[in-house]
Amino acid sequence: KKGKDGKPLKAMLAGGGIGGLCAALVLKNRGFEVAVYEKATEYKPFGGPIQIASNALESLLLIDKEVYGEIIQAATVIGNRKNGLKDGISNEWFATFDLLTPAQTRGQETSIVIDRPILQDILLRKVKRDVTIGAEVVGFEPHADGSRVTGILSDGSRVEADLLVGSDGIRSRTRQALDPRLPELPAWSGYTCFAAIANCVPSDIKEVGYKVFLGHRKYFVSVDVGAGRIQWYAFLNIPPGQAKALCPRGTELEWLKRTQFAEWSPEVHQLIDCTPEDQVEQRDLHDRPPELNWVNGRVCLLGDAAHPMMPNLGQGGGM
Repeated sequence: KKGKDGKPLKAMLAGGGIGGLCAALVLKNRGFEVAVYEKATEYKPFGGPIQIASNALESLLLIDKEVYGEIIQAATVIGNRKNGLKDGISNEWFATFDLLTPAQTRGQETSIVIDRPILQDILLRKVKRDVTIGAEVVGFEPHADGSRVTGILSDGSRVEADLLVGSDGIRSRTRQALDPRLPELPAWSGYTCFAAIANCVPSDIKEVGYKVFLGHRKYFVSVDVGAGRIQWYAFLNIPPGQAKALCPRGTELEWLKRTQFAEWSPEVHQLIDCTPEDQVEQRDLHDRPPELNWVNGRVCLLGDAAHPMMPNLGQGGGM
C-alpha cells in the first residue's frame, strides 16, 4: 500500500499484545510500513493457553500461511473430541458441540489450544523489528485535512502515520481519546474468575477435550492443553474486590473446594487437587458496553479496546 508520494503507507499500532502483533502482521504483509508501540519494557512469557477455533484459524491461514503452519504444529487439537456442557453436580452431559464436522465441511482445521507465550513468540518472529517496547501511545491528533494522524507517546514524542490502530486493551488510552464521552473504567461483567493449570491426565482425555460444568451462579471450565496439563477456570458471581477478602493468596484452592464446589463432580475436584497452590490466578472480569464507534477517520480500535469478551470458546482471542 502506497501513498500519493509513492512511499508505503505507515500504520502505527498502540499496543503489542496478541491482537496488536497479529494486526501488524496483516498490515506488513499488505505492504504497509508498520510501527508497534508496546508499553511493557520486555516481552515475558505471560498468560495461559488460548483456544483458537476454526474461524480464527481460517483467518490466520489467510493472513500468513507460514505462521498458520507454525501454530498448527505447536498446538493441541481438541475439536476432534467430545466438547460440551455438563451438570456440575450430577456430571451428566447437557449438550455436546460437534466442532469437527462443520470445520471439515468447510475444509478447515478444527479447534486447537496453544500456549499464549508460544503464540506470542511465533508472531514476534515476524514483526519484532517493527516493535518498540517501553513506549505507550497516550493520545493522538488527526490532521486538519484528514489525511494523516499524529500519535502521542507518554514521553511527549510524536509520531506521524497514515492510520492508528488502538490495540491497547480494555483500559485503552486510544479508545478514550477517540471518544472522551465514554466511561474511563470498564464495567463489571458479573463474574470473577479463578484460573490455573492442573498437572493431571483425566481418564476421559482421549475422548473429551473441553468441558463446561454448570451450576447456580457459577460454572467451571476445563480444557486439555497437552503435555499432561488441563487448564481450568472457575467463574463465580462474586462482586469485584470481594474474592481476595474471602480467600487470601495461598488459600484459593481450599476455599474453592470447601465453599464453592463442595458437592460438585469428582472431575472438578481432581483438577483442583492436582493444581499447585502458587499457580492460581484470580481476576475480576470486566466488560465494555457494545459501542459501535470503533472507527473515526484514520483511527480504529481492535481487540479488547473495542469489544472485550468473556473467555469462552476462544472467541475473544479469535476476534
